[in-house]
Amino acid sequence: MAQRYFYGWNIVGAAIVIGFMTTGLGGYANGIILPHLADELADGSRGKVSLAFSMGTILVAIVSPFVGRHADKNSPRNVMLLGACLLSLAYLVLASAQTMWQLILAKSVLYGAAISMVGPMVRNMTVAHWFTRLRGRALGFSVMGASVAGVLLPLILSNLVTNLGWRTTVYGFAGGVALILLPLIWRVVKDKPAELDLLPDGADADDSTDDSALAASNAKDSEIWSWKELLRAKPLWATGLTFGPMICVYLVIMVHLFGHAQESGLTDNEAALSLSVLAFASIFFKPVIGFMADAIGARITLWAALFAQATAMILFASADSMAGFATTAVIFGFGYAALSSMRTFALAQAFGMKSLGSANGLLSWIELPFAALASPIAGFVFDATGSYDGAFLVFAGFLMIGCLGPFMLPKKITAG
Repeated sequence: MAQRYFYGWNIVGAAIVIGFMTTGLGGYANGIILPHLADELADGSRGKVSLAFSMGTILVAIVSPFVGRHADKNSPRNVMLLGACLLSLAYLVLASAQTMWQLILAKSVLYGAAISMVGPMVRNMTVAHWFTRLRGRALGFSVMGASVAGVLLPLILSNLVTNLGWRTTVYGFAGGVALILLPLIWRVVKDKPAELDLLPDGADADDSTDDSALAASNAKDSEIWSWKELLRAKPLWATGLTFGPMICVYLVIMVHLFGHAQESGLTDNEAALSLSVLAFASIFFKPVIGFMADAIGARITLWAALFAQATAMILFASADSMAGFATTAVIFGFGYAALSSMRTFALAQAFGMKSLGSANGLLSWIELPFAALASPIAGFVFDATGSYDGAFLVFAGFLMIGCLGPFMLPKKITAG
């Protein structure tokens, strides 16, 4: 008997589009509109604008535990609907901003609150409700939206800003969220399979297949860690030491690589193409990273990723041609490919699936200083020196410090 199409894949498709229009659109637009925001709203200071962006990151970290708890107890779909409304409002305020405080209201308060609701946390939670045996595969597909955005959007956005202006472009963001994202969430997203009288993975109600491997995995992951135990565990801090620098450098690249490429003599289109090459490389290398982790282990894979990113930061500092930026973007893309997948892999390996959410939440606080300070530091270095070279070299050294983290990542430990 042919298996019926499972509605859960509609949820995955919706998550791809949501990721494209939230994390992808917002992340890759930041670097392209940064110089314009600095010139018009911050007296030319890229550091001040970067600080406003980072304040939004801080807000996401602060409110995410509360948003997540609400979504656990109520409807993730309704949380995402509210987030989409706030996101459209954030873009409207940003497009009409005339002062620095209006920029902070748009990017720090409204945008930060919106991403905490319609960003990866609630989106991935919704997808996970629809799958058990196929959860890893489903989540792997669902997070591709931001990467696809990185391939397609930089060149498009650069041309839109050049030809229409950044304000008109951002007004378009607001309209796109209102006309595409809101109806998509309203019509397509369902919280759980039970709403459609379905079971996870589209399984039949009388399916009694006994998967002994799955049962063994569930037993292995059944241990529950308290917050106190997690905070005392070296692997949590080791993971923060490893991925904090990687997140730090990722944010610097997303916000400042476009401007750095311009200052190095590249045209707007060439600078945008560098971001697209980076995103395409990360898509290609994600399965490579997974294969490496399985074949040679997490530690060596993480060291390779950290070394690749550090090498790329050094090369970016000296690059002065499209070929140099494109080649370096590929190297950086390899390291970036490890960020999302290996972070979860390391936490699950150390603490098991039952405590993965708690570990992720606490880790966001450990990583917060890295995420909050990185981009403003790079911006203020540019303000002071007229160049990003010094900042990029400092962050390359920071990644080398991160190489200490994998030494403290065990295979599996016991709570308490």
